[in-house]
Amino acid sequence: MKKPNPRRSRKQVDTHIALEPMPGMHPKILDEFQINRDHLQLIKSNTNLENRRIPDADFYKNKELPQLDLRGQFLEHFAETVPAESLDWIILGNVLCEVPHPAKEIKLLDSLLKPGGRVYFCEHVQAPVGTWRYYLQKLVARWWVRIADGCNCDRPSVETMKAVTDWEIEHWTFFEGIFPWNAQFELGLAVKKGRYRELLAAGSKD
Repeated sequence: MKKPNPRRSRKQVDTHIALEPMPGMHPKILDEFQINRDHLQLIKSNTNLENRRIPDADFYKNKELPQLDLRGQFLEHFAETVPAESLDWIILGNVLCEVPHPAKEIKLLDSLLKPGGRVYFCEHVQAPVGTWRYYLQKLVARWWVRIADGCNCDRPSVETMKAVTDWEIEHWTFFEGIFPWNAQFELGLAVKKGRYRELLAAGSKD
């Protein structure tokens, strides 16, 4: 039995799965992914590169380029097609502000994430209660969700993650954007605990 690895390197990842129900966003996602593939292809094909200046150059020269599995699905439909606890990484970029039921979606993500798996997130969030930014968010929230394609400017997304999972979470606050009601962001990393120690112990016996 192969031991589970909570620190699975990006060098070991063969396929990236992207869920985007809006078809209009697919060309942008494909373009961004292709830029990264082109960079790796340059490393693979140029035998004259000074490897000491490019991290992991020797590794990528002998590795197949990663693939992108882009699906026009919602999370509920995707979850029906993959085994539980099968994902190494999950990346959330301004996702929790738009889903109908954040707690439900986070629980579903948790069920798909391997023990020791990681969630990388960057989400704009509700400002601290009692601040001027908090009251501004409450004032414009109903208007904003209608004109911004369902974006909610006042969701306490990090607190929701903590409430419905056992993830270990580290996050940092920064401010970005011209609209003060959705300018506070939390950038962070969450690690699923769960049965990871048990799996390690079992793996060491095989």
